Amino acid sequence: MIVDVRSRRDDIGQDRTVVRSARRESIGSKAEAAMNALGINAFRALVLRALFQNPEGMLSGQVAEMVGGGVMTTWRHLVELEKQGLVEALADENEPNRQGQRVVYRLNRQACDEAIKAWVDFLGGR
Repeated sequence: MIVDVRSRRDDIGQDRTVVRSARRESIGSKAEAAMNALGINAFRALVLRALFQNPEGMLSGQVAEMVGGGVMTTWRHLVELEKQGLVEALADENEPNRQGQRVVYRLNRQACDEAIKAWVDFLGGR
């Protein structure tokens, strides 16, 4: 895998280190097997992981680049995750009505923790 690491100012005005790889990010065979067994969408899991690793938030194009997916596919997953409450969408201050392409997506960590706890409680019969 070819990796390119550089620092730059991102689209939301923050300095960040950018790591780009020449192929799609790998989940790992054990994690992927577990997700398949539980019916979890692996691409959506990569999107959630990207947001977890970037708590300040990311644009959909940044998420797509990090996980190795298409921008529209990534955006559709982000919109669905937002509907489910796992992701928050924050419009650019210059476009408060989300008209345009400047929407920063951020993981709703509390909602994710609650969803995981609810799943574990369900498995435990509670």
